[in-house]
Amino acid sequence: MTEKELMLGDWVRRRYTTTSGREVINDFQITAIEKMTGSYYVWSEKGRECQPEQLEPIPITAEILRKNGWKWDGLYATRIEDNALIEYYKYEGILRNYYLHKGGADELVFLSRPGVVYIHQLQHALRLCGIKKEIEL
Repeated sequence: MTEKELMLGDWVRRRYTTTSGREVINDFQITAIEKMTGSYYVWSEKGRECQPEQLEPIPITAEILRKNGWKWDGLYATRIEDNALIEYYKYEGILRNYYLHKGGADELVFLSRPGVVYIHQLQHALRLCGIKKEIEL
């Protein structure tokens, strides 16, 4: 990821391997983005975390949507090219054309028009819609 993709409050993921070979996944919200000696650094409430290039986006899942108040509205659609069943989710304040829906076994979720597939993109979309909603993981 780059510093231009990120905003304060965004949820991001840092994945790294310790010196003992154990993989660590750390999800956190950005509290600051700072340029120091020519490089950008991302901060969390715990302190300086890493550079933006060391981060990866967190995919939206149906579980995260449900946890944050999104509801399945009972609608399904089938994509013609691969017969994938798509389940529609909605949240108060989002218009029909911007429902989130998931498709396939990996439960990939995206806003149908802008192509939102990651938590930080959802946060940006909600902010642009004027919806004040804190996302919890």
